[in-house]
Amino acid sequence: NISKAMQEESAPVQLEFTNTIIYGGRKQLKSNKGTTYDLYNKNNKNVFPILSYSPNSTYIAIGFKNRVFIRDSETLDIIKLFVCNGTVNRIGWNDISNKIFVLMLDINTIQIFEINELELQQETDIESNNNNKTDSKELKGSNVENLVSCSWLNEDRLLVCTDYCLSFFCWDFKNDHLVLLPIPKYQNKGVSIFNDYIIILQRENCSDYITILDVSNWNLIKKFKLNTEDAQDVKWISSFSFVVWETSIYYRLFVYNINGKLENSFEPESCVDTIGLRMISVPNKHVLSSNNNDSIDKEKYGGKTLELICLGSYDDNLRIINHLTWKLILNVSHPSIFNRKEHNKNVIVYYESFSQDLKSTIFKIDDSEEIEFEEKEIESNNSNLNHGIKIMKWSSDNTLIATKSENKSNLLWIWNVKKLTLECIIKFFKPIKQFAWKINNENKLAIVVGNNKLYLWNRDGCSCFDLNQDIELNNIEYRNDGESLLLIGNNKFCCCYF
Repeated sequence: NISKAMQEESAPVQLEFTNTIIYGGRKQLKSNKGTTYDLYNKNNKNVFPILSYSPNSTYIAIGFKNRVFIRDSETLDIIKLFVCNGTVNRIGWNDISNKIFVLMLDINTIQIFEINELELQQETDIESNNNNKTDSKELKGSNVENLVSCSWLNEDRLLVCTDYCLSFFCWDFKNDHLVLLPIPKYQNKGVSIFNDYIIILQRENCSDYITILDVSNWNLIKKFKLNTEDAQDVKWISSFSFVVWETSIYYRLFVYNINGKLENSFEPESCVDTIGLRMISVPNKHVLSSNNNDSIDKEKYGGKTLELICLGSYDDNLRIINHLTWKLILNVSHPSIFNRKEHNKNVIVYYESFSQDLKSTIFKIDDSEEIEFEEKEIESNNSNLNHGIKIMKWSSDNTLIATKSENKSNLLWIWNVKKLTLECIIKFFKPIKQFAWKINNENKLAIVVGNNKLYLWNRDGCSCFDLNQDIELNNIEYRNDGESLLLIGNNKFCCCYF
């Protein structure tokens, strides 16, 4: 059942693809025993698969209709099946991969399933146990308050928010206990957790407030008023400080310490009369989440890049600031006309092309002195702010940043953070849907653009792999060990292995 993917010229790695697993189609899944298990949904022929790798890289959880399948991440064999009380809308693993929550909006319920000593089951056994109710913890919302979001706080506790932020609480399902928390300003953002502390952004009496709690006992650490007009979000940047930034109307960024003291602020002079921040990115979590930052090998993780914050703006500029000195160290645009005299002459510009037989995709290098890119026109009367930097991601070693501008959605820009220069531009036929850096300190980038191809980049070159399947890839997810990659379409997914 393994077929080697077609490898094009200058491909940096070799991949193998498993069988494509279809959700919402008529294809049936067959076990090694030959027994079939039909996942076709007659009422909905275009069901988006809800799936995620476990943090320990051992399993894949897949939500479909009222069921959650647990598959082995190497063989894709079904090793556990949970039957839920309603339609699965969202799933999530805890950090140690022994529990999974299931959010079901149609019945306003959250279920917790425990996964201990998973044993491989034959599909005949799964079919026979479909009517048996699996033991689980369950939380049901009231008739007034609809459950809309949830996330893990730790191994045995969930943070849950209801519609319109009517309530926000912690569900300790191990002790069957609920703790009401301060109501956040937003239901899907405005909350940040670091070690034993949680920050909650609130709105009271037409002003923004920050509440800091100790999650071990829920004691109040600090509550204070912010110097903001309309705060958008909050994020930890170190073990003792965090940043708050304004909505798109203002380009303002504030940094506070855990005692509520305003340490510094950032407002570039060039952005006084323009719309502001769209997104903010800090170095990877595996660095910031360390309990002892002094023990980190900083050279391994990009050295002084740990002190940087990247700002993606609606004005199509990438700005990098040092959160210790709060100096702007890089301010670069995503130009429509790329001139090598104004940038690093060593920048490599790849563009997607066809081979001579027109049967495969290859990448060629454009070494012209000046290259013009197509740019989407911005409608001044359109209230939808669908422009500026939309995606911005650090490499796993924090030395490179990849960005996508919505104004030039078929271009991928790769910046060298150590040298503060542009390193590479990749031009595709279609707009970029998503990209992801390989984990484990390898500067390898995977990209999907809504077709049936997987694109890969590293410093050795670009390559394209054709899945030879009827699938439109819209999302990708790396396994935590970096050895496998989920390729996700609207109603199908498949795995590839490095």
